[in-house]
Amino acid sequence: MINNKNNIPDGFHNAVLDAFQEIEVMSNSTKQTNKSRVLKVVAVVAVSGILLSISAFAYTEISNWLEKTGRYSATVNNSELEYNEAPEYAKVELGYLGDGFTELEPPYKYNYNGEAGLSFNIFRMGSERKNEYKNVISTEKTSFGENEAEILTLNENKMSLALIYFEEKGVVVECYFNNHIPKDELNKILSDLKVVEATEDDALTYDYESVPHSEYFVDDTPQTEKIVKFGESCENGWDFETNAYYNIKVVKAEVLDNVNGIDKSDLHSAEKFNSIVNKDGTLKGYNREEIIYGDGINSIDTIKDVKFVDRKLVAVTIEATNINNTAGSLFCSTYSLVAGNTHITHEAFALCSENDTDSRFYFVSVDANGTQTVTIYYLVDGDVDFNNLYLQTNNLYTQSKRNTHSLLELKF
Repeated sequence: MINNKNNIPDGFHNAVLDAFQEIEVMSNSTKQTNKSRVLKVVAVVAVSGILLSISAFAYTEISNWLEKTGRYSATVNNSELEYNEAPEYAKVELGYLGDGFTELEPPYKYNYNGEAGLSFNIFRMGSERKNEYKNVISTEKTSFGENEAEILTLNENKMSLALIYFEEKGVVVECYFNNHIPKDELNKILSDLKVVEATEDDALTYDYESVPHSEYFVDDTPQTEKIVKFGESCENGWDFETNAYYNIKVVKAEVLDNVNGIDKSDLHSAEKFNSIVNKDGTLKGYNREEIIYGDGINSIDTIKDVKFVDRKLVAVTIEATNINNTAGSLFCSTYSLVAGNTHITHEAFALCSENDTDSRFYFVSVDANGTQTVTIYYLVDGDVDFNNLYLQTNNLYTQSKRNTHSLLELKF
């Protein structure tokens, strides 16, 4: 389609608008430091690459089995293809895997030098439903071995996606890969990749029309939410593995500007700890990006503004009482911090509980008819409204058989 006013392709026209809108945001930054001026220059230089990649995705020839569905989305299209019938069960077989890769559980996922590396999946060409790949800013038509392939560059820095069409098997292999993997190494891995028949037990084939789901939860039960005053108890559901049942209450809440006193064994991630904590134990600030989120189809995430903010730790101490005559484990990852209706953070930075026998990070053991005190530390931005902060519990298993939320008031 042509933009009649300017006689240029719409894709190119839209890319120009997106790119220069981002430059305008950077130009209007309130802090005109040397760093921000450099960022603007880098952005201008990067625009040419962005425009070329987006324009290429829209107008350069791509494989006849890949169809563009939006400005930034695509899907595998088999409507006009002749392809072989896929085996009932299939899996990938790696002929080569270099140094630095470690296989993970579940299988077909690999770390690369300690971070996300490769992740494989298969789907049949005959499947009626297809995965729509969103936030695609460019595609590259290529091949691995004798198989056609497309490399999809996504709107993020870390991972890209390779789609490999095994025509003789009637399947497409998806491979998300870390952009840090050297290209020649990736090419060797994917060129030696095979699709082989498998058994039901070790098959990797996944059809999007048969998405796995749990029948344990009832969809039509309404969610309810209640506010619990500071120091008051509320039910927190039961442990479906042991039938232990808990009541919890907040007994203390603090705002901290350092990690002094926290044992490193109580941390969720030592790597994260080192990246956010100064040598004296105080917390490092960071440049927070204000993002306008796109739908991944006709718009992508863009940075509206960047602001430097300090960080704090919110330490919430709860008292959990097991009211059943059986020991169990309290699942603390169902707790998050919210300010009003806005989620601040879902994940605990550290978790501390005395005399705890459960080795899993988010789980805290509670004796039968016993009480356990747990302190959960959350990393938050320093400009959070601390007067409007709550601990939100997701009460998955309650006697009322309803999925309920409780907002436990925090007072500092």
